[in-house]
Amino acid sequence: MPYNNRMETQKTNKLNVFIVEDDENDLKELTSAIEKYPQELNLAGSSKSAFATFDFIRNHLPHAVILDLELQNGQGDGLSLLDKLNNTVLPRKPYILVNTYNKSDYTRKTALNSGADYVFTKQQDGYSAKMVVDHLLKVKPILTGSDEKPSKPLTEARLENAMREFVRKSLTSWV
Repeated sequence: MPYNNRMETQKTNKLNVFIVEDDENDLKELTSAIEKYPQELNLAGSSKSAFATFDFIRNHLPHAVILDLELQNGQGDGLSLLDKLNNTVLPRKPYILVNTYNKSDYTRKTALNSGADYVFTKQQDGYSAKMVVDHLLKVKPILTGSDEKPSKPLTEARLENAMREFVRKSLTSWV
């Protein structure tokens, strides 16, 4: 199997998180940080492959995906996965948290314009797997539907994605 599937299927307030990471040490750190919050978070699975991740997202719809952009030891790359997700109609798109060693402002902007919701640079001051998990815990109420007041940045990002999808559908219907 190209990915590990531990998706929680029953109705729960846990945030189902999928990790796309080809570095074994980074994967272990993220997994360990997530598993420290068993009442809040569920590690739905992990993969080194952008292709397998797309299939997992399409079939299981996790709440959030931690996405490494450079998958040198895996298959595909994070930016291609973002583009593919951005051009796919899903009942809901997962929150995409990009986690990368790439410090390029151009790459960060490209990731955000391609549908990423947030970008962490692994080389930024104070970076840790705990920082990534803390961010997910902040947005968890919105992503699981247990908070009726979405934060402004997430609402704007979702609105922008919905508008892009509407324009794409409108343009393809004219062709």
